[in-house]
Amino acid sequence: MLVARFGHGSAELKHCLYVVGGHTAATGSLPASPSVSLKQVEQYDPATNKWTMVAPLREGVSNAAVVSAKLKLFAFGGTSVSHDKLPKVQCYDPSENRWSVPAVLGTQIFIMGGDTEFSACSAYKFNSETYQWTKAGDVTAKRMSCHAVASGNKLFVVGGYFGIQRCKTLDCYDPTIDAWNSITTVPYSLIPTAFVSTWKHLPS
Repeated sequence: MLVARFGHGSAELKHCLYVVGGHTAATGSLPASPSVSLKQVEQYDPATNKWTMVAPLREGVSNAAVVSAKLKLFAFGGTSVSHDKLPKVQCYDPSENRWSVPAVLGTQIFIMGGDTEFSACSAYKFNSETYQWTKAGDVTAKRMSCHAVASGNKLFVVGGYFGIQRCKTLDCYDPTIDAWNSITTVPYSLIPTAFVSTWKHLPS
């Protein structure tokens, strides 16, 4: 990448990989020192094997949930430059190379978990066409810093933690009944983790 970072979000859009926001060490600081949230967004094109900068975020964030839907990127929440929790959705349109702040299963984007007692078990659906939120069934365990992927018209979530509790379950959300259930456990806690759909490996 062009900018060293951690705590960033990433998503695939139109056969390119986008890396969004994250932390970088403050000037003159060691990597473990207090850091600042980035606005920079990078695009990796596997056809050319090159990274390029695209339009920056409207507000720099780290630890945001990033997902692609309807040929756009969405960055949900995150931690701002001032280390506050950012309650906003930022949307990137590659055709215009521009981010905006609007006032996946199909068109639905799911956000689950969080770092408060209220949000840790919560799940919400965001409609990428209407920009409307609706409540979904609660997840089976409190967690933050987890990762999710859609496969076979179901949503799978793994990893994360809450407080000192590490989440070792692979949970599945079925939209037809608006409910979650635990599929299995993983051999060790994953914080943070990457999660990729491979049809022959995920439960059907």
